[in-house]
Amino acid sequence: MSQMRCSNPECRSTDIDLNESSAEAVCVRCGTVCEESTIVTAEGTEGYLADRRRDPWGGRPPPPPFFFGVGDTGGKDSPVESIHDAASRGDVEAVRRLLASGASPNSFCEAPDSFRERPESFYFGVDPQGETPILALCKVRRFTDGCAACLELLRDAGADLEATDGYGLTPLHYAARRGDTKMVSLLVEAGVDVDATTLDKETALHYAARGGDTKIVSLLVEAGVDVDAKTPDEETALYLAVRHRATGCVEVLLAAGASLNLREGHGLTPSLHYAARRGNTKIVSLLVEAGLDVDAKTPDGETALYLAVYHRATSCVEVLLAAGASPNLREGHRLTPFDLALRREYHRMWPLFLRAGAELPAAYPPDPYLGRVVAAGGFKRYAQAHLARIRPTFASMLRLPAQPARRVAEFWLHAGYY
Repeated sequence: MSQMRCSNPECRSTDIDLNESSAEAVCVRCGTVCEESTIVTAEGTEGYLADRRRDPWGGRPPPPPFFFGVGDTGGKDSPVESIHDAASRGDVEAVRRLLASGASPNSFCEAPDSFRERPESFYFGVDPQGETPILALCKVRRFTDGCAACLELLRDAGADLEATDGYGLTPLHYAARRGDTKMVSLLVEAGVDVDATTLDKETALHYAARGGDTKIVSLLVEAGVDVDAKTPDEETALYLAVRHRATGCVEVLLAAGASLNLREGHGLTPSLHYAARRGNTKIVSLLVEAGLDVDAKTPDGETALYLAVYHRATSCVEVLLAAGASPNLREGHRLTPFDLALRREYHRMWPLFLRAGAELPAAYPPDPYLGRVVAAGGFKRYAQAHLARIRPTFASMLRLPAQPARRVAEFWLHAGYY
């Protein structure tokens, strides 16, 4: 790393653009081409650019023939071969040969500065993308037997299985994000930290839940991952699984004891409000059975039942009401879920609310059905009279005994045919 100052006495800026390939150092502030004598290396020696041009490999041995793609490690179509290339292909023999030649299993590079420095970085075992060979291996799109063997070779050579790239992602993060169950299993068996976080504070479990990969979620849970870890946006793995409709992941996380009432950044109880808003009946049923507070409110006073009505998720309304959700709780605008269903004329929801004991407002829509319910003295009385009236019709039409006919009539009544 060189430390330089502009040769212009009126500038003397240290903001110098060093171009080693052309042996020029230009001041960014004033544009002066700096003299080489003004360049000082970290060791305090002068003539930095000239030295680099005279000895392009920095005193290290020149590259062997396979560096230029000649031989088994690269091939004629490969201009540059590195341990990263070999690992990313799952090429066991190439990885073994490169390690034997002295390639480091933990080398990486932030970014090349010149055309010459890029091949140099490859030769000495570093990757311009800031990745170690293990990271390159775990980013392979398809797992092969060679990948497992390469992982063992690199591990035995002292590779850091928890190395991170510029975004803080570890090999486990990449394997989980790609849905690579075998690679995740190998890394977990090797004892990597399953709770490692990226710069965005996301664990491998967040990636697996977002991808809906039940097997990887199960592997991480068995390895003892923190199922309630949060991102800066207060998102848990359970929230991400619900958001992406990953029913299998929701089941695994609930069985692992994931907290039900944690709230994300917008104040939603992630495991219920979002499922109700999406109309995901299966997930709503799972959460209700797990004992979640069905009447929990957002900062705006909205319950999951209100959101289900708002998004016209009739099946979710039925599940929530059956679980004991109150039909009479008012949200921020002083509306109950039933009020909203009446205003929007969601006729199929009306019997569900009335059967659950919803209070009919004084000013209700001029609907014949509601008028009959009020005239009968309530929904229960109306339902009894209505069933008694239509049961013979169903019995004669379907040729059923009295009890099955009654059940058929109840089904159609509850489905909204009233």
